[in-house]
Amino acid sequence: MNIGELGQGGAADPALQERRIAQMAAAATRHRGAQGQIDDIARRREQGMRYPDEPERLARRARRLVQAGEVPGEILLAIPPGGDAVETDERIIGDSNDLQAAAFLPRGVRASATVGRIWLRLGGRVQPAATGFLVAPRLLLTNHHVFPEAAGTLDAFVEFGAEAGLDDMPAPTVRFGFAPDVFFLADEHLDYALVALAPGADGRSAGELFGWNRLDPAEGKLVIGDPVNIIGHPSGRLKEIAVRENELLVRLDDFLHYKTDTEPGNSGSPVFNDQWEVVALHHRGVPRTDDQGRTLNVDGGVWTAAQGDAAVAWIANEGARISAVVRHLAANTPGELRSVLGELGPAVGAPPSSPPGTSGAAAVTGAAGSTASSTAGASAGAAGSATGAPIGGPSDTPAPLDPTAAGPAQLDQPVPDQPVLGPAVLVPPPAGPVPPTVRPAAPVPTPRAPETVGAATSTTYRTGVAGRTEAFGAARQLVFLHGRSQQGRDPEEMRREWAAGLNNGLTRLGFATVDPRDVFFPYYGDLLADALNTRESVATSFDAVADDPAAAAAPASASARDLYHRMLDQAAERSGMPAGARDDGDNGVAVGGDERFGVGGVVHLARRPLDWIARHSGVDRLVVAKAFRDVALYLDTAAVRERVLACVRDTVPRTGGLVLVAHSLGTVVAMDLLCDPEGPDVTGLLTLGAPLGLDTVHDRLRTRGPHCPTRVPWWFNGWAPADGVAIGCPLRGRWSGVSTEACVDNPRDRAHDIDEYLARPEVAAALATALGLARK
Repeated sequence: MNIGELGQGGAADPALQERRIAQMAAAATRHRGAQGQIDDIARRREQGMRYPDEPERLARRARRLVQAGEVPGEILLAIPPGGDAVETDERIIGDSNDLQAAAFLPRGVRASATVGRIWLRLGGRVQPAATGFLVAPRLLLTNHHVFPEAAGTLDAFVEFGAEAGLDDMPAPTVRFGFAPDVFFLADEHLDYALVALAPGADGRSAGELFGWNRLDPAEGKLVIGDPVNIIGHPSGRLKEIAVRENELLVRLDDFLHYKTDTEPGNSGSPVFNDQWEVVALHHRGVPRTDDQGRTLNVDGGVWTAAQGDAAVAWIANEGARISAVVRHLAANTPGELRSVLGELGPAVGAPPSSPPGTSGAAAVTGAAGSTASSTAGASAGAAGSATGAPIGGPSDTPAPLDPTAAGPAQLDQPVPDQPVLGPAVLVPPPAGPVPPTVRPAAPVPTPRAPETVGAATSTTYRTGVAGRTEAFGAARQLVFLHGRSQQGRDPEEMRREWAAGLNNGLTRLGFATVDPRDVFFPYYGDLLADALNTRESVATSFDAVADDPAAAAAPASASARDLYHRMLDQAAERSGMPAGARDDGDNGVAVGGDERFGVGGVVHLARRPLDWIARHSGVDRLVVAKAFRDVALYLDTAAVRERVLACVRDTVPRTGGLVLVAHSLGTVVAMDLLCDPEGPDVTGLLTLGAPLGLDTVHDRLRTRGPHCPTRVPWWFNGWAPADGVAIGCPLRGRWSGVSTEACVDNPRDRAHDIDEYLARPEVAAALATALGLARK
């Protein structure tokens, strides 16, 4: 077993060598300090436990597997009532490990695409030396000992796709330079460095091409004895995967020790569980030591640096727990960089339930290479962050959050059970490292006049951007109407993203494309978030969100909360939840107590409406919960509804026939908007990912039921089976006025994303017809 270290050139730097030896000694000290835990694990193994972990951790693991749909229903049904809880949890965990679904391999391929080979200048030349992996569209995670300072990234680049193809020949690769002036944060104790990547030569982020892994701070991803998988570039070679004879050995506060063969160059590799969730950031091996704490070599003698890494007697490998990394990031990222950190996903936005694990005396390194308690890159406005908007897809991705603020905006989505991926399209590699490029700042729309929201003080909000009125002839005006959780975003950038998704579909069909400048884009994201926050005061934590996202997302007001729960109940029923199967804790299983860990608790989880919806749609529980929460608050709060509609009317053109494309919560807003008899003429309506199929929703609309306003001559509805928000679809047979409807094949992990909807040929063709677009 070899240490996960820098490549061969790394040993030439005395300072680096000194840090390596110090970290080896620290890893060995941590391992010796866990001897009591190691002895307990050995005793449990002797007693026949396959997974010799604590009962509560086994229960959390079984619970997470059930929630993720990783346990076949036959196994749950075969659980005998009154059985031993630990044996049941071990059976669930064991069956999920032994009987992998066919999706295990393609999920691994998708996860592998997010891993890149880092090239560094070592010994006077640039060479492959380490590994890193994408955790957001433009953020890469690797080790502190790879990049102890931001300056070290300037002569480096990361290369994706460095692997052998089916013919065993190297595949084309794509290189990205680093942009530490946009974001750089590193910690020596946890040995992590999070750094931004510059856009590629075509202006796209790395995540748009290769996808990324969302990081989840919740527990339950791994128990002692569970297998782990590592993907990396050992010794700078083409990508390799370690998936055999690997398992978790010891769990420490901030680190995991596991049995997995790695080699130099694997520094910065992701450590996955069998569901391809990132559980740790690999950084080095754990050496065997004598009674005096001296590192031993393979012959039993005292090791010296002159003998090299290959002579060390390794007993384990070590990685920083991803939960510790996420908590440290959430606690130590300064405010001016939080908009970029928000691209990791809202898991970093909720305040920790207890003080985050800190690095003690260890320092955190800033972008300028200085040492401080919290780090800062250069202005977040550099290199594509002029407005602070994440570079994600134009879906209902939550905007960056302030972790110190309370309110429903702090409820952030958990990670899916597989990486979130952009289109897997390879482009020809550039001739050399791609230098960081700076995107021009997008124009910021003129804000509307200040207004007062609730008891808040007068606040100025961004509004939408107008389109060119003659683009599609005087009789047609194209309007995009966005959904929830778009606060903090730039409407001009959002308009371009929506148009890019649509043009993807139009191009495939041979139609002329749409210029973003021809689209009207109302924007109410900031106003809605502020209006809801003035009425909600729901503090959340990592643990609260992980334990019961339905409760964590529930509105504070009684009427909105009642509507929210009725929406979840009906959505679960529409998705096939058997009558009488619902379990809210009234059957002797306490949702919030320790009773949820056990045989009854595991079965109970599969029967809660939100868990049922998530399992049968593939959409994350908190994404579904927050979507329904915002719809409930919009429908239940007249003042919020009026402000949103007034904001939208400010941008909608007064003349010309509207072709209105609405998504998610935007479809609810659209139905209210079109009920106005004094509004502009309407040529066509397209609703995508709509929650309109639920009685609890359409009965509260201004349509007073499932009736499309008669002034709408043509209505197309698009929905994806895996979209948990559109779970009431199809609408035909329930709604009047639906002209045509299409079930589209969005990827399971991007089922609700608007760019996926717009790129589908059924949607693009319908919109091309409505606009009268010509074929090329």
